[in-house]
Amino acid sequence: MVSSTRATLPLLDAVFRDPSLKYGLKFFEKGERNRIQLRDNENKIEIWCAKRERWLRAKPEETVRQMFLIWIQETLKYPLKRVEVERAMQMGEDAEKERADIVIFSDDACTDPYIIFELKKPTSSDGLEQLRSYLRWTGCFFGCWSNGNDYSYQLREEDPDTRKAPYKFRDIGRLPKQGEDLNDILKPLTFAELKPISNMKGLIERLEHDALANAGVNAFDELFKLFFAKLHDEFRPKPKPTDAVQFRVPIGTPEEVLNRFNTLFQDAKRRPHWNEIFDTGETLKLKGDALKLCAAALEPFSLAKTDLEAVDAAFEYLINSEQKGQKGQYFRTLAKVFCGIIRNLAICD
Repeated sequence: MVSSTRATLPLLDAVFRDPSLKYGLKFFEKGERNRIQLRDNENKIEIWCAKRERWLRAKPEETVRQMFLIWIQETLKYPLKRVEVERAMQMGEDAEKERADIVIFSDDACTDPYIIFELKKPTSSDGLEQLRSYLRWTGCFFGCWSNGNDYSYQLREEDPDTRKAPYKFRDIGRLPKQGEDLNDILKPLTFAELKPISNMKGLIERLEHDALANAGVNAFDELFKLFFAKLHDEFRPKPKPTDAVQFRVPIGTPEEVLNRFNTLFQDAKRRPHWNEIFDTGETLKLKGDALKLCAAALEPFSLAKTDLEAVDAAFEYLINSEQKGQKGQYFRTLAKVFCGIIRNLAICD
């Protein structure tokens, strides 16, 4: 017995089998959940794939992929004829072929990969390194990792001298829509485009792995300075939704990148009552690629829009992994001050 293909919440609930998820899928803000087609076929939930034009078993990862196919068409404006699913990827001469979840091409013949997607079920956090491998081997510049809740838009950057490897990767604020290129993507985000951080602890864990492990600085100290600099930018006097954010990675030398973020941090220190939090001579010590990676990862998000309980939990994780005893208590106090500032500024805004 086949039921209606209407995408009902009970069917989604049955797909993910985890009441705590509550079909969260926070990435999808424009009703993509209501536009997928699900059906109960003899007690097996199936989902319609518009690209392959057939019903598939509605596993969690497949359901996330189908919502992304809708998002790609409606938000990025790419037609399905420029999209492939389960695209075979040759990762070296002797390596077995891997399959990318979704690939968008810049041409109708699907010969030039433009954006690669590595997608997971909502409870997974792995796959980012797999995405980066795809970008290395294909020469593709843009990628997206997501589990339907958390996400990371990745940019593969070439060596500025050789225009080749060694490649580096960093977060970017958005992916190119049809007809856009890197110059469009590197334009400053506006305040209206900033989104809340859905998993701040997960973001910090990734930064610890990608940027801070060998940076030679205290992770809590330096991330906290960046958080204050970002919050200062978000609560500048009477910002308009269409104003460009100042907390962004500029195109320039490592010195120019450091100057931008240290200037924001110094301005934050001069705000009323904030000047008592840090020592007068305190500067941003995070530099080079580590600073660029951390700042780029924070750039698309709004701390003011992020759930305060999630912020507090992320700070507690940082404190426990970095500090013990009296120093840890100092950082706990600092974290409470930070959350209090967000709360008070939001009330007054």
